[in-house]
Amino acid sequence: MVKYEDGLDDLAAALAGTGRRQIVALLCERPASTSELADALGLGLPGVTRHLDVLRDAGIVRSSKSGRVVTYALDPESLRPMSDWIDRRRSFWTHQLDALHDDLTQENS
Repeated sequence: MVKYEDGLDDLAAALAGTGRRQIVALLCERPASTSELADALGLGLPGVTRHLDVLRDAGIVRSSKSGRVVTYALDPESLRPMSDWIDRRRSFWTHQLDALHDDLTQENS
């Protein structure tokens, strides 16, 4: 299997989990501590910590510590490669679907 070096594999794997996507959605609103995320999601601290570790390893979130409290924030730039990849495919498929629409419209005229 070919391994690409564009970083998308790590991003896709990190975002594949529902819990991790929920954490990303919460962090889109504001930074939050591990406890705040656990409370909002109704999960235990160990589970949230594992999700945050995966997101941090993929570069999607960053953490800062103040005393005993670790706060996590979304790093939106980390998602740009995935967004760019999707945009390139969207452009291709939009063109393909527009061409199909034109062909079908001409056949029915």
